[in-house]
Amino acid sequence: LYVGHDADLDGMSAFFNLTWDSAPHCPAEVRSTPPGSALLLRRRGQGPVEIRFLYTAFDGSASAPLISKAATPPEMSMQQIQAIVHQKLQSTPILRTCWEKTRHYVEHIPSWILEATVVQ
Repeated sequence: LYVGHDADLDGMSAFFNLTWDSAPHCPAEVRSTPPGSALLLRRRGQGPVEIRFLYTAFDGSASAPLISKAATPPEMSMQQIQAIVHQKLQSTPILRTCWEKTRHYVEHIPSWILEATVVQ
């Protein structure tokens, strides 16, 4: 699950070329990030990563429904994700610099944490 401010979600959208529909919050042709929205990234075993957009359909009630819709694309293989990341790191110097400064921390995340994020 990836939760962030609207700029973070917009960044993920631009980085991975994702789009989503948040109707009735906004028309389908407008990619909006309502308050409290999130991207749900879920991988089952060794399969593809499912990508969904979660948001609340604010309707003025205290029990506004949480809506989950498939993003476009609705899933990506790990190979596709790795290829996008590699291409962006190679073509964007500031991203490459940031990665070089932080990769030590990422590479030392205990494997049990990474394994726990995969839905069996």
